[in-house]
Amino acid sequence: MSLLPENYDSSDFEKTSSSPQFFGLEDDGDSNTIRILGDAEQPATFVMGYQSWPKGKEKKSFRYSDKDYKEAIAYLDGELNDKGNPVMPAKIWVTQIYNVTLGCAQVWEIKQKKVREELENFLANPKWGDLSYYDITVTRNGVKGDNKTSYSLIGDPEQAYKKELPSEQIIKAMKEARIDCRVIFDGYYPLGALEIEEIATNDQSNIERIKSKLNG
Repeated sequence: MSLLPENYDSSDFEKTSSSPQFFGLEDDGDSNTIRILGDAEQPATFVMGYQSWPKGKEKKSFRYSDKDYKEAIAYLDGELNDKGNPVMPAKIWVTQIYNVTLGCAQVWEIKQKKVREELENFLANPKWGDLSYYDITVTRNGVKGDNKTSYSLIGDPEQAYKKELPSEQIIKAMKEARIDCRVIFDGYYPLGALEIEEIATNDQSNIERIKSKLNG
């Protein structure tokens, strides 16, 4: 009988994680390669909504509905921008991803319309299609604090052609991360939020989804 397991490694257990929960690039030229693994049929992995962040208040996310949009506007409390126009809620996609560069599961809050449009173009193009089949390298164009920052997205054409499903390593990492994107609407962090019972349900859904891809 022992308090610790036989394979316990104190150096591994005590090390500090340097991987943030949310995907982001800090400065001009920074880039990461990622695999987008959200699925609209599994809301824990992908949601859409609104986000308001008025001065002096915490950032708050709202569900994608007319009622929530009105609440998102009300939360801004009539704030005006530098031009004197009303500040409006940002539209966001929130999706689980695997960060290939960092080797970890993360959540990406996609706030820029241009980025969403580029991802839509990947999805609509038969040469690319389902985002889970290939890696995408995201590069930041703009220094930290620049409100005109943009992002370039470059997919891996060889992976897209082969239509390879995520590796066992990625699947394992995502399962262990227990991501539930829906909890952002309640002010919680998505990593570790998914209930154990729902993980089993999602595993079966993933099996069926993979089967349909292979047979399609």
